[in-house]
Amino acid sequence: MRMSFVTVVVVGMLVTCSGAEAATYYVATTGSDSNSCAAAQSVSTPKRNIMGSGGVLACIGAGDTLSIRAGLYSESIDSNVQSIPNGTSCVDAPVIASYPGEVAVITSVN
Repeated sequence: MRMSFVTVVVVGMLVTCSGAEAATYYVATTGSDSNSCAAAQSVSTPKRNIMGSGGVLACIGAGDTLSIRAGLYSESIDSNVQSIPNGTSCVDAPVIASYPGEVAVITSVN
């Protein structure tokens, strides 16, 4: 059995092209996947997971921002399992980044 370990550290905001404002969604280790996508647009009611049908990735679309709060996220982020949103150009590409001033670590064991 071959195991690979992948660790991604997300720090700061990504530099993107400027475009129209869209929704910002939040995920935190203290969140709940029972929170609706509308609720996850508030920093006080984030989703718990990034992936999965109840996770925040199911909420975001082109031009949106996913803000990941500090903490360790043990998840497999795999575009073969769940579609990862994209835009048609850098103007409407989604932004996935840590919450300003915080560090989020995503660790996957495949």
